[in-house]
Amino acid sequence: MNSYLIGVSFLLSAALISCQTSKKEAMAPAVAAPIVAKPTSSTALKLKPTKELLLENGLKVYIFRDLSLPRFSINLLIKVGQKDDSLDKVGVNYLTASLLEQGTSQYSATQIADKIATLGSDLSIAPGEEYTIVSIDGLSMSVDAIVDVFGEVVFKPTFQNEEIAKLKKEFAAQLKKIQDDPSQMADLGLSAFLHKGTSLAFPPIGTEASLKKIGKSDLIKNYLANYRPNNSILSIVGNVSDEVEKKILDRFKAWPSRPLKASIAAAKPAADTKKIESQFKKGLVQSEIRVALPMIPRKHPDYLKLRLINEIFGGGFVSRLNSKIRDQLGLTYGISSSLDLGLDSGYMYVSTFTKNETTAQVLEQINSEVTKLINEGVTPKELSSAKNMVLAQFPRALETVDRVAFNFMYLDFYGVGPSYLYDFQRSVDRLTLEDINQAIKTHFNIDKMKIFVLANPSIEKSLVGQAAK
Repeated sequence: MNSYLIGVSFLLSAALISCQTSKKEAMAPAVAAPIVAKPTSSTALKLKPTKELLLENGLKVYIFRDLSLPRFSINLLIKVGQKDDSLDKVGVNYLTASLLEQGTSQYSATQIADKIATLGSDLSIAPGEEYTIVSIDGLSMSVDAIVDVFGEVVFKPTFQNEEIAKLKKEFAAQLKKIQDDPSQMADLGLSAFLHKGTSLAFPPIGTEASLKKIGKSDLIKNYLANYRPNNSILSIVGNVSDEVEKKILDRFKAWPSRPLKASIAAAKPAADTKKIESQFKKGLVQSEIRVALPMIPRKHPDYLKLRLINEIFGGGFVSRLNSKIRDQLGLTYGISSSLDLGLDSGYMYVSTFTKNETTAQVLEQINSEVTKLINEGVTPKELSSAKNMVLAQFPRALETVDRVAFNFMYLDFYGVGPSYLYDFQRSVDRLTLEDINQAIKTHFNIDKMKIFVLANPSIEKSLVGQAAK
């Protein structure tokens, strides 16, 4: 299974090109003409699912045929993640997902690993905050064996006691290892600050206390309740003949559905007017700084506007943050912003590091740049550059059929229509400077900005003044 990557997923939204097209805006004055970017094109933008199916058991299926290579992949998005964990048993879904390949009714963990290696295949399991992805790929000639292994992993995990104990031990070791990684500590510190009182305030793999509470029955209960066809989206990609398609679908048609629990709104953190949270660790020669600005849910029609704003503010190498704080002032080797927007809410994050003694100065500069963005907006030149950059990134992010398929699942999950893929350039072109600057006024509120700092105890007094600002 893929190695565990902990912390806030700052780059998810930027890496995925599943961008919501904005709703049609009110007629702007004639002087506010759109800033048109350079035209772009890509065969990837023309790709559509060969088929879209809804099986009797409730499983939604996208099929993308690509006969150029003798390979295929199966990707399953399951609508369960860390946000669904209970407060006392955080980590139950991460553990559930991680155990899928650690033994089934037919194969042991070793046998699964051996079969995948023999087939030249790759199995990937990625539990996240809001959904879990299980994927496998391989050669079309091995479809029977690959589908058999994938079906066993998804449909028949056994959650053996010895494997549970082994993974718990590994996770406990990872939690201790985090203490030696300031960057991960800062990411988790910000999460704890932002999501206090919810499951997202803790590491995805859980805590030492929660891992001790999680038993086999909790894993089985989570699996039976959430790992269901009527709670999932499937994509089948590649050299998929009618015969191969039938073999895969027949296997998934046999996956029994279950009534799903009524959707419960995600737990929201308690209101907190505190602006800055700090943590101190002896021996640190530089401080880690994390900043979060509350934003919109993923499906909000202003998403595309925020992507352009993020590119200008801190998403690109020539962004305002990098140009001012890195290039002009030399206070850091790197600073960036990113969007992470979910089902119900989202954030724009700023991430950087600096010498302990310049921590307060960097915080002041970030505060100044946010204030300037709100008060002055962006310039026509900045918007034109951001449009060109976003459009240049778009085709590359959809250059393979696998990426297109994933984006269809991703968009489906977040309730965003797929039409934006084919209207993407027009959607970017029609955004005016007024549109962008109005979005800044609407969604940016410096009074709601949250800051987390991990630093040497020697600068504790200097941060007291920052908390009052």
